Amino acid sequence: MLIWAQKIDKASAMMNVEEEKIFPQGGCGYADLCLAYKAGGAEGLGFIAKLLEFGQEERKLDDVALIFPPMLAEKREAVQSLPASYPEKAVPTPFLCLEKREFSEPLSLGDAPQLSDKEKGRDTRPDALPSGTRLNLWNALVPRVRSCFTQQGEGKALDVDGVVHRIVQGRTLDRLPRRSRRRWGSNIQIILDRSQRLISVQDDQDWVALRLASLFPHQMVEYVLCLEEMEKLIIADSHRPWRKYRIPDPGTLVVVLGDLGCLAANAHELVVRWEGLGKDLLHGGCRPMVLTSCPVSRWLPEQLPSWTMLPWVGGGEGVRPSAEELEARADRLLALLSPAIRIEPGLLREIRLLLGENADAGTEADVWMHPVMLGRSRVAGCLDPGELNRLREGFARESRDIQEKVVECLRRWRAGLDSKVWFEELLQMPEEQLPRSIRENDLLAARQHFKELPAQVAEAGERQEWYQRVHRRASVAYHCHGDRELKQAQDRMFAISFRDEKDSLFPQDFDLRLLPPLHDQPVPIAIYQKSDRIVAGSKAGVSLLAVIHSRQDRVQIVENGSSSFLAKSDETTQPKWADAMGRDVYGLWAEIAISGKNARPVTQRLRWIPPGRFMMGSPENEPERFPDEGPRHEVTFKDGYWLFDTACTQELWQAVMDDNPSRFKFSNHPVDQVYFEDVQKFLEKINKDNPGLELILPSEAQWEYACRAGTVTPFSFGENITPEQVNYDGNHPYRGGVKGEYRNKTVPVASLPANPWGLYEMHGNVWEWCADMWHDSYEGAPADGSVWDGPTGQRVLRGGSWYDHARVVRAACRDLGSRANRYDNLGFRCARVQSS
Repeated sequence: MLIWAQKIDKASAMMNVEEEKIFPQGGCGYADLCLAYKAGGAEGLGFIAKLLEFGQEERKLDDVALIFPPMLAEKREAVQSLPASYPEKAVPTPFLCLEKREFSEPLSLGDAPQLSDKEKGRDTRPDALPSGTRLNLWNALVPRVRSCFTQQGEGKALDVDGVVHRIVQGRTLDRLPRRSRRRWGSNIQIILDRSQRLISVQDDQDWVALRLASLFPHQMVEYVLCLEEMEKLIIADSHRPWRKYRIPDPGTLVVVLGDLGCLAANAHELVVRWEGLGKDLLHGGCRPMVLTSCPVSRWLPEQLPSWTMLPWVGGGEGVRPSAEELEARADRLLALLSPAIRIEPGLLREIRLLLGENADAGTEADVWMHPVMLGRSRVAGCLDPGELNRLREGFARESRDIQEKVVECLRRWRAGLDSKVWFEELLQMPEEQLPRSIRENDLLAARQHFKELPAQVAEAGERQEWYQRVHRRASVAYHCHGDRELKQAQDRMFAISFRDEKDSLFPQDFDLRLLPPLHDQPVPIAIYQKSDRIVAGSKAGVSLLAVIHSRQDRVQIVENGSSSFLAKSDETTQPKWADAMGRDVYGLWAEIAISGKNARPVTQRLRWIPPGRFMMGSPENEPERFPDEGPRHEVTFKDGYWLFDTACTQELWQAVMDDNPSRFKFSNHPVDQVYFEDVQKFLEKINKDNPGLELILPSEAQWEYACRAGTVTPFSFGENITPEQVNYDGNHPYRGGVKGEYRNKTVPVASLPANPWGLYEMHGNVWEWCADMWHDSYEGAPADGSVWDGPTGQRVLRGGSWYDHARVVRAACRDLGSRANRYDNLGFRCARVQSS
């Protein structure tokens, strides 16, 4: 449904004068205020002004010039007296009316438009990845390393002059003197600092470590890994099991390849630890040295007297830069990196070198640990999509020469990767920022690739999830390019990828006809004018423009060739049962505040789970699945529902039930040791004490739909998990994963990462009761997500717990519990369905 809105001259078209009465025919302008004052005095005026969103300002009549429209000049006596207050801003509010209505049928996503035979261009990326740029050449490092790391000692060559001198003096030659030379020593211990901030120099560390090791006999070289910010020092040996660190033999040269903590945010704390190690080495007769990528201007030598420090790169010996200067350097480098959707350490190095003296190796560490850098690993990192537009504005301010050099760096570093990475980066940049050769070749190839995507996209998963990420990091240039065929293809890919996400933000000028209908029959949607805005919903405004009927819940408003979108606003009105409501990066939330005896109210947040459909259960090829997780089947939710964002806490249980049955007694931990009948009593009491709340247990389908949050992997976090994401028995990882912490107890709610819909600890911590009766398989399960009843008397449990192996906390894993089960790993979370 498309609505064209135009402004109508309110003086001549929207008011009639008849027998000293003024009749506005729609909208919310000054005529309404005059009528309100005439009918209800100051009180009526105040009420209407507030309703129409006018501000008020006290003004004297002498300061106001009264201007009447020509057609009202002779009828000014109709306004018998003037109000004591006036609208704060004297900006005329336009009156809007429905001018044209157009009815459209949905478009089939299978009918791709015909593409024109334009020049397709070609992909000019090189065949091989660049080798990367070293911090410094070995030939430049050797003289300085030799002078710093060696010590003066007796060599093998005979000192002839010394022999002659002794003979002349008549001294006995009990031993022949040898010539003095600088010696490396007999042993070397190389400590590799693997702190996350130094990921960009780890290849340099490995390369220099091998070079240093080649100067010593193989058996005299020992490697040490420094992990977790000096928390762990491990001797790494390829022939023996890795073991705990110990001080080496006296005389050993100990070389650290790192920064001794000088580049860290908590530098002073780490420097103290490194200095402690340096003192221990000196006491043990060793020679502690450090080859550091930290610029000299950022060293803390007065706090590290035990260490001899050698800069990896010369220069930078000036005044220590201020925090503001360091932040400005990092921001500029981040802006240059903003066209990249993945940032390899080598790419970071090459683009940093484009800035010359305005950035150094320390800037690399600052950028790598910057809050906008996400997903850091030795392979690559990426930038926060929410910060991309701001950073890209900084990139646009750079010189054309710098912009083109950055694009050329990207082209080299995309060799060997899937072409969609390079093509997406090209479409995210304005055409004028690209070198001519890339505009005439790679950009054309990128556009053709994206035009052909809708016809190639597969039904299940990976490509659709990829395009969701593309859309979320999309720039203005990605949508505004003037290529009609490309725009149609992008809209189709959006419709395919976001078809189950009702609250998605649509691209500019998106064609709503591509969306599947939400309703079997058209439903009425009221369109109102509210101040100078158009809004939708049954109680959204005060000036009714039209009632349209649609099988969608969204309306597209087209004005002056551009479109905007309105969501039907009824569901976003704060419900009576909620004490607060809002929207954040995860979506819509509401909060309830439950008062207990002699205690402050306990706040619990609920998340809005949008309607949609998903595949329930696990595919037969999912590793470590159980037989009762199938057959996999599609479940469709026509209506959304509310769900606690955490398991019910002991604090909330205490406020309602005035007791605490839990084994692990902490107010912010989930309540445990509650059997099914306990939960029913809790629900009965909280609903009785808070009329209209109407909390229930979720159905099993509702629970899994919310747990998956649009994902299709074994966990909402991906193919595998770690104890940093989920509370489970880390001694038993999933599918050959790395072992981790086993906490042997619950953790506080919302202390581990949330899933994509803002729900915490859906995997692990405590099993959660569902309303369904237990069935051994999904044969005959409801397709609408409703509660599945049965004769067994045993109820479904979902989510796994702190006690369980990783395979048991998968999204599809199920278990059953007797109505009287009462264990220290059983809890629950509440749901609330929409009232009719």
